[in-house]
Amino acid sequence: MPKESSTKPIKTFRHRGISASVFENKTEKNVPFYKIAIVRTYKDGDEFKSTPTYSRDDLPVLVYVANEAFDYVLCKERDQRAEQQNDD
Repeated sequence: MPKESSTKPIKTFRHRGISASVFENKTEKNVPFYKIAIVRTYKDGDEFKSTPTYSRDDLPVLVYVANEAFDYVLCKERDQRAEQQNDD
C-alpha cells in the first residue's frame, strides 16, 4: 500500500508572526499520528519569508503556540481512543 503524505496542516495556531501547524500522518496500519512544525514569518521587502530561528522575545510566543498545538493533539488522540473503544 503506497504511503500518502499530508502536505496541508489540519490545524494552525498563530500569534505575533509565529505559527504552529499540526500535520496528521498515518502508520502502515492506518493509525494516525501527529507532527508539529513551528516557524516564524517575517516580511522582507514585499515578500513574506519564514525561518526556524527565533529571538529571545519570540520564545514566550513560541511556547504559547506550541502549547496550543499540544493541547489540540492531546484532544485528537483522546477522541480517537474514545471512538476506538466505542467500536470495540
